[in-house]
This record gives sequence, structure tokens and C-alpha cells, in this order.
Amino acid sequence: MQLQRPYFAKMYSTEPKWPLQYETPQETRELQNRRLRTMIREKIYRYHPHYRRAFKKNRIDPYSIKTVEDLVKIPLSKKDDLIGNPEEFVLRTPDYKPAFWLMSAGTTAKPAIIYLTPHDLDLLVETSFRERLIHGTSPKDVVLVTFPSTVHLAFWKGIFGAFASGCLPILPTSLGKEKVISLCERFKVTEIWSMPTYILHFIRVAKQSDIRLPDVRRVILAAEKANEAVYERVRKGMLELGADVSVKGSYGATEMRCTYNECSSFSGYHSNPDLQIVEIVDPETGEQLGPGESGAIAFTDLDGGG
Repeated sequence: MQLQRPYFAKMYSTEPKWPLQYETPQETRELQNRRLRTMIREKIYRYHPHYRRAFKKNRIDPYSIKTVEDLVKIPLSKKDDLIGNPEEFVLRTPDYKPAFWLMSAGTTAKPAIIYLTPHDLDLLVETSFRERLIHGTSPKDVVLVTFPSTVHLAFWKGIFGAFASGCLPILPTSLGKEKVISLCERFKVTEIWSMPTYILHFIRVAKQSDIRLPDVRRVILAAEKANEAVYERVRKGMLELGADVSVKGSYGATEMRCTYNECSSFSGYHSNPDLQIVEIVDPETGEQLGPGESGAIAFTDLDGGG
């Protein structure tokens, strides 16, 4: 399948950036290793204040980081490190200039501020476009984005994803649920992005108002944990409103500057392996763990400036 990028996405980037849709695991890892070497040697060691100090303190030769397996040599950074000094977690290149910023919701720790460069915004649009392709969104869709209008990742991913895929976004962030439901009915919304608690209350209010929403085909849950029981409650609730929907999840954190998404219910998340390395590691040693073992999720950026 040949991917066609809509005009909005082309305003940010003139050529497709999804080189991994048909790559083998070996080819993917080889690409990651090449990009990791470039990122460490040409960007991180030269321009990243936090990691430059960490490399010197621990006497790490940047040229010794050649493959994903070598990442264990680098001390893990935790969210508290970022919260304490967000300005240290950017690439201080000669032309560095923040263009935007995001802030985490603070549900698991104090809110963290994330600075984005113009290139990071380009990547945000790119990954948002990919997510819509994973979910099956098309230019014919009308998408209701129910996340609050803040500097939180979920809201902006919803906006960029809708525009980049060419569909119509409905953003009723300051309206009560009754008006949101009315807009959903009026615009014949086909896809809803929501927190699980919000969509379940949305369904209750719609049922009380005797509203039917037969055009909705997908519900994307994000920003809160949701197990299979929650998926089923959402699916059955929407069915009572006349909507036979597929319920999918989206996993992310503001520090990631992107989210990972399901193509079907509990199918597992699609990541961006050309842009990030994802590992399950021992939180004390940083050593990569095997299949089925529990540990911490470690993300390593292969691109970006913020």
C-alpha cells in the first residue's frame, strides 16, 4: 500500500517518513543502531547538558555506544530528573530555539515541562498522522476530540492527527456534555477520542437524553488506564446508542512526545521504531529484560531536539 500524505502534513514535511512498514525485525534493528550512533555521537554528547555530564562522570566513550545492547552503559534518567530541570533535557545546538511546550498531567508525579523545537513539531505531526492510519481514520471521518484544551499531549495529538489525516475535528472543550452530545449527533461524528471515565459518563447522559449515534465507528481510549472490562463497557454502551464500534487504546506520556496505538482491541501497541527505541529494563541496573519479565519502560529517542 502506498501511503499518501494529505496537504496539512505536507506543510510540515515534504516527503513520507514511515520507512518501516514492511521492514523485518533485523532490518529495523540495523536502522535503529545506525540512528543511535548518529544521535549519540553528533547530538547527545555534543549538545545535551544532562547526558554530556553523565557521559563524563561515568567515563563513557560516546563511540562505545554502537548498538541497542550498549545502552546499558548509559545511566537511566527518571522523570524526577526531568521535572527538576527541564532546560537540561534539550539539545543546546547553536540554533536551538523552543517553538512550543507541553506539560504532563501530573497523575503519577509532579507535572513535567517538555520543550519542543520546530523539528519536534514536525515529528509530532508525523506521528499523529501515523496514529490515524493505524486506527483507520480517513478524510471522510468526523472526529470528536474530548480532551481538555490544555498543553497536554493528548489534546494536541488529537488536533494534529485530525488535521494531518484530512478529517474534520470537533473540539468542544469548554462545553457541557449535553452540548457535546448534541454536536456529536449534528455533525454525525464517526470517531471519538476520550478518557475512559469521560466516555462512560458521555454514554450515560446520551442514554438519558434518548440520543442515537449510529454513525460512530471507533472509540479511542487514552490518558487513563483501561482494561478489557472497560473496553467492553464502552462497546456495549455505544451499542445501546445505536453505534457498533471498535474500541482501541492509545498509550503515551508527554515525555515521549508521541503515543503508541492499537489497530484493534487489545492487539498490542504499534510503536515508532524509526524514532524511538523501547525497552523493558531492570530499573536498578538498566539491563534489558526478556519476554514476560516485569520491569520499567525505557525510551531512547533517535530523533528530535527538545
